[in-house]
Amino acid sequence: SNLKRYDAYDRGKSQVYVGEYAAHERNRVNTLNTALAEAAYLTGLERNADLVRLASYAPLLAKEGRTQWRPDMIYFDNARIVRTANYYVQQLFSRHCGDEYLPSELTTDVKRFAASCVRDSASGDVIVKLVNASADVVSAEIDLGDLPIAGKATQWTLSGSSEAHNTFDSPDAVEPSSESVVVGKPIHSELPPHSLRVIRCQTH
Repeated sequence: SNLKRYDAYDRGKSQVYVGEYAAHERNRVNTLNTALAEAAYLTGLERNADLVRLASYAPLLAKEGRTQWRPDMIYFDNARIVRTANYYVQQLFSRHCGDEYLPSELTTDVKRFAASCVRDSASGDVIVKLVNASADVVSAEIDLGDLPIAGKATQWTLSGSSEAHNTFDSPDAVEPSSESVVVGKPIHSELPPHSLRVIRCQTH
């Protein structure tokens, strides 16, 4: 699958730039479902960041009434802008990309689930990304081993109906929420159906 596309890639070959990617529904609407597919794909790119050096969603911009292709990340007219669910996935991953991948083992019976763990060397923060593309609530347990988690964290959650999407009439139908949380070891997190969660943990 695309989720594991680069796991067994020959490290002796050239490094990779994923120059254009986007998940497509049959009707080409930017649904939360497509955004979560892209989030899951990005966890695979993070896992293989030694090989995949660059990646870019495309197309980026589309003017309403002048669109030649769908889906796009951001739609606009002469007065308004619509940030899609796909935009918010890119925003969350780019703001919390870290610079060191932390190897982790994912054990789950949920088929539509993906995860990634990274560290930001400047702040020391450990960042966990969880993607639940299933229609069920998932109780996740994250064991960070000996990492000195301080107990304080901020989490961002993007969730809703799998078919939810932002429009000019409802530009905020899908957008992330954030909250401060207390985390233990292991970290326990209840993920809503059709959700991306980013947990940024402070360390000692």
